[in-house]
Amino acid sequence: MSVKYCNKCHYTVLVDVMACPNCNYWEFSDTKSEPEYHEEYDATITNSSWTYATAFERWLAFMIDFFILLFITCYCLFILYLIFTGNRLMLYKILLLIISSLYISLYYPIMESSSRQGTFGKNIMKLMVIDEYGDKITINLSCKRYIYKWISDLFFGLGYLFMFFNPKKQTLYDILSRTYVVKRKD
Repeated sequence: MSVKYCNKCHYTVLVDVMACPNCNYWEFSDTKSEPEYHEEYDATITNSSWTYATAFERWLAFMIDFFILLFITCYCLFILYLIFTGNRLMLYKILLLIISSLYISLYYPIMESSSRQGTFGKNIMKLMVIDEYGDKITINLSCKRYIYKWISDLFFGLGYLFMFFNPKKQTLYDILSRTYVVKRKD
């Protein structure tokens, strides 16, 4: 079976595919190489209709998402309370933990890889998550980004401090996943 490599993300693909399943790019090569740094991509991001999102803008977007998810959690809490009353309180707590963990863990990767390119909070703040080429991120990359975010949180949020010293305002998980959070200049 013959394979080729995506010119954008260097993903290994079968010869008969029309686009890369990882990034939807359509040009392929016969040899695999490391992704190269292209200054024109950064110039496109900074000189177009985008600017890098500040820490305050990202924090406001997070707070909007926090209150949206808090509302959903309270709603689930109320519904589960109506269903599980009496002696089944422990089951109620376990179900609430599982349900809230599931939708919160799905919320960020699905929303950031969707056509909106960000969560509801990011969209209200006119922020978007893009990859190193200025394109929409894939669900695969979005999941990796979310896992890196959790790892950063495990170390008392120290990965967020990178944003204050990085000229592109990237956190540690943005750097590891090669993503940027940008603001539209509308």
